[in-house]
Amino acid sequence: MKTADAAWGLLGQIELAEIMPAYTSRKNFPASLRAGAEFTAKQALVVALDTAMVSARDRRLLYATMVFDALARIWSSTFRNAKPAHTIWDMARGTVDKVRRELLACGVDIDRLWGAVAKGVPGLYTIHKRGGQDFARGRRVRRARGATKTWCGIIAGDGGYRSPRPRVRLLRADQKLPALKIDQSVAAERV
Repeated sequence: MKTADAAWGLLGQIELAEIMPAYTSRKNFPASLRAGAEFTAKQALVVALDTAMVSARDRRLLYATMVFDALARIWSSTFRNAKPAHTIWDMARGTVDKVRRELLACGVDIDRLWGAVAKGVPGLYTIHKRGGQDFARGRRVRRARGATKTWCGIIAGDGGYRSPRPRVRLLRADQKLPALKIDQSVAAERV
C-alpha cells in the first residue's frame, strides 16, 4: 500500500478515473469494492510506470506490449501458465484475449494505463515517439533529472515487488561476444 501511495504522490496530474476500468464508474458498482479497485489501479500504474523507467534505464524503446506483459505477469494466471511463451508475441490470439479479460476482471485496464504511461509523467520522465510508416511506434523514454533516485527509493520500499534487473553484458576489450544460445526452435506456447 505504501509503494502505490508514494508513487501516486508523484503523479498529481493523473486522475484515478483515468486508469480505472470503465465498469468501476457505473452506478451499480458496489461501494464496498471501490477502495480495492482504486488500490489495484494504483498498483497497476506503479508496474506500468516501472516498465517505462526500466526502458529508460536500459535505453530500450517502450512498447504497449511491454507494459501488457509486465501487468499480465502479476495479474494473469493464464499468462504465467502459457509456457514456454514469455511475451504475448509468443502466444496464440485466444490466449492473449483470455489474458486481457483476466486483467479487466482484476481491475487492470491496459488501454487506460497505456494512455497514462505513453504521454509521459512530468518530473519523472518524458516520451518521444520513434518509428515511422510501416514500423512499430515505440517510445523513447528519458528520465527527468533526479527521478531515478526518487523512483528507486519508492520501489525499494516495497517488499513484494522488484524491478527487472538491468540487461547489461560487460565484456573486456580483448573478449569476443559469446555465441548466441538458441534454446528452442519455435517461439510459441504449447497448446
